Amino acid sequence: MLKLYPSAYPQRYAHPWLRIAGLDDYKTSLTCSGSNEWREGPELPHGVFDTQMIEDPNGGVVLVGGTSTSGQPLETLLQLSDAASQWREMEQKLKVGRNLATVFFVPDSIANCS
Repeated sequence: MLKLYPSAYPQRYAHPWLRIAGLDDYKTSLTCSGSNEWREGPELPHGVFDTQMIEDPNGGVVLVGGTSTSGQPLETLLQLSDAASQWREMEQKLKVGRNLATVFFVPDSIANCS
């Protein structure tokens, strides 16, 4: 079953946006806007669907939360630095597992992080 992940707008790619689709929960395919060609992407470290993807301010994209293959909401953040790298699970986690949530980065200056 093909599972479509939302688009992100990573600045480090030559194309304005990137689409990622997962097949069988682990495999990914990548395409950029203006292209009808999909290519095989790196395999996810674990099965996930119903996730959201956002641009990583340090480059690449992050899949936020989602649903596990057993149907449980996930707390994980999966980062892809560039189209040639591997997905890695970030140390940061969501406090509560989420799927299909609205996600966006909030700058430290606004969040008053110290």
